[in-house]
Amino acid sequence: KGYIALESEGAPTLFRNIRIRELPSAGTLTAEQVATGDQGHKALYDGTSLTGWQPPADQATRWRSQDWVIAYDSTLPAPGKPLLSSDTYGDVEVIADWRWVDAAEPAASQTAATVSARMLPGVRTVVMPQAGGSAQPAGKWNRVVQRIIGNRLTTNVNGEVVVADAAQEGLPTRGRIALVPSGRKVEFANVFVRPLP
Repeated sequence: KGYIALESEGAPTLFRNIRIRELPSAGTLTAEQVATGDQGHKALYDGTSLTGWQPPADQATRWRSQDWVIAYDSTLPAPGKPLLSSDTYGDVEVIADWRWVDAAEPAASQTAATVSARMLPGVRTVVMPQAGGSAQPAGKWNRVVQRIIGNRLTTNVNGEVVVADAAQEGLPTRGRIALVPSGRKVEFANVFVRPLP
């Protein structure tokens, strides 16, 4: 079981007269092959604008909405200033995809300096591209899933746990989500958030 996807590959596409007829199941699917229903995630990017985000005033031209991705473009290889969510969150799960665009991206071959939420005032959790471990090379997408409960952070990159229930000192009880670019050209997509009880 799963979802039906209509894909445009980034070009304007129109769909019409879509009809579905569910056929009886043979009942032979394993649990991991069955898609789960909506678990309360909310999209933080509408695919058309940076509504719901706060670009840094002095780097606003580096951040742009580009079709289905949030793109960061700079001539400088150093980390740029983060894009912050307009809303604040307490205990939360964040899902986001990211990739370096350029195969010659220097940051893709280096271990980036970690930027934690406590280093950014008012930020609860940080999504930042980092090389090494299970991260894919430039040009390929990576998925990060972060859960922050109290001051405990768990981070999963491409299905591999890279931070397991680690204490994060100095976090606000409620704060923003930060997309932090490392490298010159970075894209983020499929940014979802789910408040946790």
